[in-house]
Amino acid sequence: MDAAYIERMSIPEPNSGCWLWLGEVRKDGYGVARFGPWRVKNHGRVFAHRLSWRAHNGDIPAGLHILHKCDVPSCVNPQHLYPGTDRDNHNDKVARGRACWQTGNMPRPFGEGHHKAKLTADQVREIRRRWDAGEDTQCGMAREFGVYQNAIREIVMRNVWRSV
Repeated sequence: MDAAYIERMSIPEPNSGCWLWLGEVRKDGYGVARFGPWRVKNHGRVFAHRLSWRAHNGDIPAGLHILHKCDVPSCVNPQHLYPGTDRDNHNDKVARGRACWQTGNMPRPFGEGHHKAKLTADQVREIRRRWDAGEDTQCGMAREFGVYQNAIREIVMRNVWRSV
């Protein structure tokens, strides 16, 4: 991927210096591209700002995000981008007032608070206790608790209800 492609796929915004992505843009404002060796991952998408970083600066250091100095998600200007850790990303979000508790966009409820929950936390604890003790089968507990066997499997493998 070369820098010329990024420049062709963006338009400069004269007041801020941002290069606004002209390709596909997600609901949250981040630009995405669908090609290259990234086709296999992320449903064939790569974030445009990460693509721009790679084109202008080389590989992204392992475990790091590419953050925006300008706070414009569709910006691909490499001068507005910098690598940062999860903590840097979180601190930046809080500093700019975009954390979920600041915007009112709280995460979806989980566990018993979810509108589709069929089990309680106590039932989940009981399912795990029985399974760990070898007292019952997944199919037997599924019938007893009125859920599919797959739900029991996900519970005992701790893929769901992780907070319990």
